[in-house]
Amino acid sequence: MMDDFYNDSVGDQFLMELNIPNLTPPTLIDKKQIPSSKHESNSISSSTIIQSPAKFIDFPYPKPYSQQLTLMQTVYKTLESNCCGIFESPTGTGKSLSLLTATLRWLLDYNEKQMDLLHNLQSKLQLMNNNNNDEDKENNSKEYDWIIEYDKNRLLKQQIQPQIEDLLIYKSTLQLIEEIKLSTSSSSLTLPTTQHTDSFNVPDELTTVAENNSQIDIQQLKNFIEISNDDDFSCNADELFLCKPDEDLSRKHDTIDIDDIELDQHFESQQQQLDNGLLHIIYCSRTHSQLEQIAKEFSKCKTLFDKVTVIQLSSRNLLCTNEAVYQLKHPDLINIACLELNRPRNSREQGQLKQFKCPMRNSTAVNNLSRHLLIGHSALNIANIIRDNIHLTKSSHKSINIRNDSLKGGKVDDARLPHIACPYYANRKGIPLAQLILVPYSSLLQPSNRLTSGLVLKNSIVIIDEAHNLLEATASSMSVSLSLIKDLDGLEKLFASYLQYYRSRLSSFLALRLRQMKHFIQQLKVYLNSTLKHIHLSLSSVSITAPVVIIKTVNKLISESNLDNLNLSEFISCLEYQHFIMKLIGFSKWSFYIQQSPNSSTNAATVTKTTSQMTNLLASMKRKYVGEDNKTEEVNQVGISNKRSKMDVEKSDGIGSSLFKFHSFLLALESCEEDARIVIEPSKTSVSQSDISSSSNTFADDLQDLCLRVIFLNPGRYLKNLIQEAKSVLLVGGTMQPFNEAIEQIFLPSGKLPGQIVTFSCDHVIDARKQLAVYPLGVHSYQSNDNVLSLDFTYQNRTNPHIIDACGEIILQICQQLPAGIVVFTPSYEYQSILHNRWETTGLLNKISKYKSVFHEPKTSANLDQIMQAYGVAAKQKLQHKHGAVLLCVIGGKLSEGINFTDDLARVVIIIGMPYANPQSPILREKMAYLDSHFSRQSHSMQNPGRQYYETMCMRSINQAIGRSVRHAKDYAVVFLLDSRYYRSTIQSQLPKWVQQSIIVQQSGESLPSNQRKFLNLSEALEHAKRFFSCNQEYFK
Repeated sequence: MMDDFYNDSVGDQFLMELNIPNLTPPTLIDKKQIPSSKHESNSISSSTIIQSPAKFIDFPYPKPYSQQLTLMQTVYKTLESNCCGIFESPTGTGKSLSLLTATLRWLLDYNEKQMDLLHNLQSKLQLMNNNNNDEDKENNSKEYDWIIEYDKNRLLKQQIQPQIEDLLIYKSTLQLIEEIKLSTSSSSLTLPTTQHTDSFNVPDELTTVAENNSQIDIQQLKNFIEISNDDDFSCNADELFLCKPDEDLSRKHDTIDIDDIELDQHFESQQQQLDNGLLHIIYCSRTHSQLEQIAKEFSKCKTLFDKVTVIQLSSRNLLCTNEAVYQLKHPDLINIACLELNRPRNSREQGQLKQFKCPMRNSTAVNNLSRHLLIGHSALNIANIIRDNIHLTKSSHKSINIRNDSLKGGKVDDARLPHIACPYYANRKGIPLAQLILVPYSSLLQPSNRLTSGLVLKNSIVIIDEAHNLLEATASSMSVSLSLIKDLDGLEKLFASYLQYYRSRLSSFLALRLRQMKHFIQQLKVYLNSTLKHIHLSLSSVSITAPVVIIKTVNKLISESNLDNLNLSEFISCLEYQHFIMKLIGFSKWSFYIQQSPNSSTNAATVTKTTSQMTNLLASMKRKYVGEDNKTEEVNQVGISNKRSKMDVEKSDGIGSSLFKFHSFLLALESCEEDARIVIEPSKTSVSQSDISSSSNTFADDLQDLCLRVIFLNPGRYLKNLIQEAKSVLLVGGTMQPFNEAIEQIFLPSGKLPGQIVTFSCDHVIDARKQLAVYPLGVHSYQSNDNVLSLDFTYQNRTNPHIIDACGEIILQICQQLPAGIVVFTPSYEYQSILHNRWETTGLLNKISKYKSVFHEPKTSANLDQIMQAYGVAAKQKLQHKHGAVLLCVIGGKLSEGINFTDDLARVVIIIGMPYANPQSPILREKMAYLDSHFSRQSHSMQNPGRQYYETMCMRSINQAIGRSVRHAKDYAVVFLLDSRYYRSTIQSQLPKWVQQSIIVQQSGESLPSNQRKFLNLSEALEHAKRFFSCNQEYFK
C-alpha cells in the first residue's frame, strides 16, 4: 500500500495543484543528499587529499623497493581521483608487478566501498519505511505537515531505489565470482606438459558428446571450408555464393550477427548481464608473450590471485581448435568461416531453416571451460595443446577421424565422438565476469576489434604497457595498402566473373554495387598505370636507385581518379552483407575447381557464359569518343599486362587477402580525417625474373608495380573514443619522456584537462653508479700506428670500409677481454648485413668466433626461439679458449624490446651508431610538417614538435636497447656507445637520468661541465670494465 503511495505519479500532479506550502517539486530535490554509486570524472582540486595505503599487503615480496612503493601509491591515488596518468619506470624495476598490485588492490577496495554504500542505502530506506509505518507518531499542528513529510520521503525513495537495484546486481556478480573461484579451484584443469594424445586429460565437464538431435552436417561444412571432390559440388554454388534475393541490402544492419546468437539461455541469464556493474581492469601489452609474463607476475600475488578473476584474450585464428577452420590460416578467412558455421541456412532436403554448428561450440562445455579460464588458465595454451594433439593423433594414426564412408549421408555416425569446448568462445563468455582482462594491442586499439573481442570500455580501467610506441602502433594498425598487380588486377577479374556468371540472378541493388566497385577498381588501375608511366618518363633520362614516393591527400586522390561521385559506405555495406566477402572467395575457389576438373573445357564454358544478344546490341550502340581507344591502348602499354601479373582468382589465399585489404582500404578512406594521406610507392611484385624482358641496375627499369597505402599522421585522435569511454587510462613504459607528446596528442584532444593528467617518473632500482658503466666511444686508435679515426656512423659515412673495420676491431677487443654474453645492436637489418659481409671478407668474423660464438637475429620469427636457446647456452659456457657468445641484434627489431637479457646473457651491450630515420623520407617530412603546423609550441625555447618527434624516435630506441641488460636489483652490465655523436651533451641529456649517472669520464674531468668532459678511449674503457666486473662479482658473490 505504502509503495503504491510513494510511486503514485498521478498523485504528484494532484499535490502540486493543491499549492501546499513548503512542498518540494520532484525536479527540485537536492540530489546531493543521496550518495552516488558512480564515480564522477572531475579534476582534482588543490584542497582534495587522496589517501593511499602506506603499505601494500598484496605485494608478493617482503619489502618493495622505494621506487615500487612510490609507483604503487601514485597509481592508487590516480585511480582514486578518477584521473589519467603517464608513468615512466625503467625496464627491470618490476613495474608490471607494481601496477598489478596497486590497481587490483584499488579494485578490491572499490568493491568494498560499493558494498558499504549498499548497506547504508538499505539502512536509510529501512529507516524511512519504519518512520512511515509508525502509527504512534504525534500529529503536527499544521494541516498539511503529514503530506509534506510523505512527499519528501517518497522523492528520496525514488532516488535511492535505482541505486540499490544497481548495487544489488553488483553484489550478486561479486558473489558469483567468489563462487567460481572457490568451486573451480577444487577441480583444476590439468593439461599435459608433453603434447601427446594419451596424456591429454581434460575434465569431463569440458568435453561434450555429439548427440543424435544435434548432428553435424559434415558435407555442408566441407563444401564451405574446402574444395570438395564430390561430383555434385557445382549444384550447390548458387546456395553458397549468392545472397538471399528476398532481403534488401539496405537493411543489412537489421540482420542478426552470428555472435549475437546465444549459446545457452540459462548460461546467459546467470552470467552475462548486459551491465552487471562490474569494474574491469584491462591490461594491454604488445604481444602475447608479454601478456604471458604479466599472467605469471599476477600469479605471484597470492592474495589477489585467490580473489580476482582473469581472462587472457586472443584472436580466433590463434584460439580456434576446429582443424578444418584454422587450416585456412588467413585470420580474416578464419573469422568469417567461424561465423558461417552457425549461420542458419535453408536445408536442401526439407526446405526449412537449419543450423549446423561447430562441434566445439557446445554451450555446456563452453560454460564450464570459461569458468576454468576465469581462475587463471590460458586459453592460448589450451588451444595450442589441442592443436598439437590433433597433429600427433594424425601422425600416430590413433585416429578419432571421421571416415569418408561415414560422411556419405552428411551425418556423423558415431554419436559418442568427444570434442573440447572452443577456447575462443569460452574466453568471450568469461569477459563479463573477468575483473582482470589481458589483451594485446590489436584487440584494444581499433573499435572494430574491440567489438569483435567483446571488450566494453565503459566502467573500465585501461592500462597500456610499453606505451612509448602507442602512437606508432595505432598508426600501423590502421594503415592498409593495395597493390596494382597483386590486388587490383585480381579483384577486377573476380568482380567481372561474378557479375557475368550471376548476371540474371542478382538483385538490381546488388548488381549496381558490384558494377560500381568494379568501376572504382578500374579507375584506380588507370590512375596507377598513368602514374607509373609518368614515373618511367621522368626517370628515363636519369639513373636513380632510390624509390619514388608520391604523397597525396585523400580528397585529391579521389578527385584525380574521378571517383568523387561514389559513396564508399555503400561499398562497405555491400561487402559486409551476409558475409558477401566469403561468398566471393568461395566463388573464386569454385570457378577454379570447375576449370581444373576433367571436363574443364565444358565447365569453363559454363562459367564464362557468352553475353546475350541484347547485351551485344547495347554494346554496339554505345557512343565512342574520339581518341578513347588510343588512350586506353596507351595506358595498357605502360601498365603491366594480364599475362605478366599472373593474378589468378583461383588462389583463394591471395584473392581472400586482396578482398579483405580492399574492405579495410574502404573503411580507412571512409573513417579518415584531414590527417590521412595516400602514399603511392613501389611494391614488391610476385612477377618472376624470367617474366621481365630486360634487366637494369636503375630503379626506373626495375619498377614494375605500384601500391596505394593509407597512412595517418595524427593517430592520437583515433584514440579519442578509448580515452573518453574508459573510466581511467594509464600509459606505462620504460621510456615515456617527453611526456608532452602523449599529453598533447592523446589526452588533451580527448577532452582531458591538464589537472586530470598525472605524470610520474622514477630512477632504476640498481645503484647506477656502481652497477652500470657507460662508455661513449667516438674515436678509435689503431694499435699498429698512431692514426686516430673518428667513429662517424651517419647515414652518409657508415658504409665507409675504414669505419666498418674499426667497429669490428673494437668488438674483437671487447670479446677478447670481457666475459659472458655480448649483445650488439645495429641500426637496421640492412646495415647488419653490410657489417657481416665485410667482416666475413676480411676474416674478422673468424677471429671473433675464436673467442665467442656468434649468433644473428633473424628477420622472421620462425627460428628465433631456437637461436635464443642456443645463445643462452653459449653465453654461459666457460671453455678454455672460448667463453660466452655474441648476439648481433637490430634496434627496433624483435630483441630490442620486451626481452630480458638478464645476468650473463648481456654483461656487455654495444650500440653501433644512432638509429635516426632517413631525414629525406617523404613520409617522415610530411609527418614532421603536420606536427609543426598542428601542435605548435608557444615557447620559442621549446623544440618544434616535428623535430622532437624525430629525435624521440631515435633516443627511445637507444634507451630501450640499453635497458635490455640490467633486469633486477643485483644485475650489472657495461654499455659501449660507438659514435662520436654520443659525446654531445644534447644527446646525453636525452638518456635516462640513471644512465647519465653511469657515464664514465676521466677523473680529471668529472667536475667539469658535460660539454668539456674528456671520455675514456677503448683501452682505458676496457681496463675500467675489468675492474668494474671484478668489484661486482665480489660484491654479489
